[in-house]
Amino acid sequence: MIVALSCKDDVTAPHVRSPGAIHSALAAAIGEISAGASAGGYHTCALNDDGVVLCWGKSDAGQTAVPTDLAPAYQISAGGFYSCALQLGGSVACWGANGFGQTNVPSDLTDVSQISAGFNHVCALRTDGTVSCWGSPGIQTDVPDGINSVSQISAGTYSNCAVKTDATLACWGYPDYGQSTVPPGLTAVSEVSAGESYNCALKSDGTVACWGYNGYGQTTVPAGLTSVAHISAGPYHACALKLDGTVACWGFDGLGETSVPGDLTSVVQVTAGAFHTCALKSDGSFVCWGSNVWDQSAAPAGLDLTSREPQTITFTSAPPNPGTVGGSYQVSATGGGSGNAVVFSSLTLGVCSFSGATVNFVAAGRCTIAADQAGSANYQSARRVTQGIAIDTRPVANAGAAQTGYEGSPVTFNASGSSDPDGDAIASYHWDFGDGTVQTVGSATIQHVYSDNAPGGDYVVTLTVTDALGATSLPSNTSATIANIAPAATFAPASPAGEGAMNLSLTQVQDAAGDLPTLQYAFDCGDGAGYRAFGSSASYACQVADNGARSVRARVRDKDGAVSEYTRSVSVVNVAPTITIISAPTTGTVGVDYTLQFRFTDPGTNDAPWWYQTNWGDGKKVGTSAATTQGLTITQKYRYGAAGTYTITVRVTDKDGGTVTSTAQVTIVR
Repeated sequence: MIVALSCKDDVTAPHVRSPGAIHSALAAAIGEISAGASAGGYHTCALNDDGVVLCWGKSDAGQTAVPTDLAPAYQISAGGFYSCALQLGGSVACWGANGFGQTNVPSDLTDVSQISAGFNHVCALRTDGTVSCWGSPGIQTDVPDGINSVSQISAGTYSNCAVKTDATLACWGYPDYGQSTVPPGLTAVSEVSAGESYNCALKSDGTVACWGYNGYGQTTVPAGLTSVAHISAGPYHACALKLDGTVACWGFDGLGETSVPGDLTSVVQVTAGAFHTCALKSDGSFVCWGSNVWDQSAAPAGLDLTSREPQTITFTSAPPNPGTVGGSYQVSATGGGSGNAVVFSSLTLGVCSFSGATVNFVAAGRCTIAADQAGSANYQSARRVTQGIAIDTRPVANAGAAQTGYEGSPVTFNASGSSDPDGDAIASYHWDFGDGTVQTVGSATIQHVYSDNAPGGDYVVTLTVTDALGATSLPSNTSATIANIAPAATFAPASPAGEGAMNLSLTQVQDAAGDLPTLQYAFDCGDGAGYRAFGSSASYACQVADNGARSVRARVRDKDGAVSEYTRSVSVVNVAPTITIISAPTTGTVGVDYTLQFRFTDPGTNDAPWWYQTNWGDGKKVGTSAATTQGLTITQKYRYGAAGTYTITVRVTDKDGGTVTSTAQVTIVR
């Protein structure tokens, strides 16, 4: 039976810790020990928070016989028929089968931060980011040049993989099923786990990708699997621990190894062995399922790997979405009762790095940040929590060339010169036209109508663009020179017009919206007095003193001084006077003076002289009289010689022949 173990056994995988475990390199520096577990071929090993290792299951090669002189350990990894422990201080101890030298730890290996036991070989990650492997001879133990800056490793049966600090992945070993070839485009990797002729990678967005041999569906990741915190690949099945503490498994299930117990919750680590799976819970208890032929799934009765209280880290800051290269984000989080500081770190140093609690975005990609809190005598280390941030390079806005135009008319701006260094599509263009108007559109060109010319100069036009990932550019400026236009109107005075009041008005006035409220108007009545003063009224009542032809004018002026002028000819016609009877008694007496009073007015004030005459209705007329002033009261007396009813007629004629009459009736008695 060929069995492969990988970083499924590694409690230092970037996304998960045993109850409170932290990164093993950090643990070595501060002496922190956290509970952990590792499922091997047909045996299982566990680590309690005192650094004590215990193993159970098949032990034909001594793989469960933990050395009595083993120093306190802070990580364990179970191989095919052997086991290894990473001791405080960075040294490694292995025991069990040694047919391929897999338990012969190199003597100079003293600075280790993580170990991973494969079937017959072991790989160790040094604190300087390099990797050493030993055991089964072959290309799986020959570490290629360039494998450095590594943050996590996993040893499988025939191949190994390493996650680098820039979140890229490197794999080497036998290529028979393509397991040593990293899939194109696989980036932003936070953890890798190598099985037998296949591998699985956890991405910083919480999704999983697997590749290589798929004879049992072990590379067919369940649809919809997201929010994953940790992965573990066994020989023929794989498991994922989700952020909510539940577990999902897939692949070979011939012995129930992927049949996760329905009530399993609060898991902090999962480890996939040959044909069994084990989970460590936050209360320190241990649950296994699958094959139990060698009691590998039978955890010792009463096993409790931790005597300390758990503590939890919670992020209190929300990351930008997305972040932009050159930007930063102030991270904050609360921790548990140990009182130790929450420590932040970047799991993708090529994309983002920390300065104190500020993460700086240095390159496009997926930034994954981690928060850890060390334990104390009474508290476990907090389980690591992470945040993933998409980092995008800002697009570059180009507002285009300076534009010229006229107020009230469309001006076209063209931002087609805008670009995105990452090749992302530009999703929106946000324009500030400098006149208090802003507009966001989805196309590069836009038209804008300015309601006024710019006071004191040009309008400054500002553009920012946002790409499809949500990153927004720095502003780009251009200018718009908007010329004033003179107002326009219709001037159509009535012609002919009568003497007296003649109304002049400008109608259908047009101008840019910014000028309309401030327009001023002036009118020339054609009477020789010239233009009246400018005012806000678009009409003016002229007084026309006499008939005749006259030339009238109108002007409209905007606040910028632009003037439009209109001239029209108006024919003024004569208007007859109007008579008003002031007093005309309806009765009188024969031989007694009858008194009549009237006056006349004329809109043509220059129509003098006026001639007036009264016909008393008895066949006698009073002679015609002339007047040079209108509006005066005219009094006339007359004595009737006979009784009767008479109609009195008054006639007034102006100098141009305009005539008007008015009548009154009187009854004369004796």
